[in-house]
Amino acid sequence: MIEKGLDPSLVNIYSTKFGRKLFLYGGILFLGAALGIITGILLAAVFKMPGETKEFILLSTLIYTGLSLFVCYYLSQDKKN
Repeated sequence: MIEKGLDPSLVNIYSTKFGRKLFLYGGILFLGAALGIITGILLAAVFKMPGETKEFILLSTLIYTGLSLFVCYYLSQDKKN
């Protein structure tokens, strides 16, 4: 942008209300997925089932990602009442 002589302040991803929260929601979703993967690996190690690690990772990732979607939904609600 600078090489072409454009003003970088014209492109502001934070200008809309949704744009400001986009990174927050993305971070919460990635955090949920990461916690799910870590929890799946730990559960497979605790139950001493190394052959079932993929299943534990898949199940816990789905659970934690679903929980993070609920958190994003709760945060997106207007607090007017």
